[in-house]
Amino acid sequence: MIIFLQLIDIELWFIVNEGPYGASIEDENTHRSRPKIRNELTTENRTHLTLNAKVMNVLFSALVSNKSIRVKGCKSAKEIWDKLREIHEGSENVREQ
Repeated sequence: MIIFLQLIDIELWFIVNEGPYGASIEDENTHRSRPKIRNELTTENRTHLTLNAKVMNVLFSALVSNKSIRVKGCKSAKEIWDKLREIHEGSENVREQ
């Protein structure tokens, strides 16, 4: 799957590996991270969000239904990838043993 994503667009793998970056901002009042609203998004943010949506579509399309149910609530390609990795390889604690 890694090679397939890289073949489509190397940026897709970066999104899976690193996550969709830059789409949040610190709220001035609460000092907590929040998603940017539409007029706060930069061109780069929009590109990363589009790439994230593309790779999520690729991942969902490649999954059989019993696996897709397990990642249905994920909000990013990285989150899907990490969940699938945990399903197939176990948690980090299990892998270290």
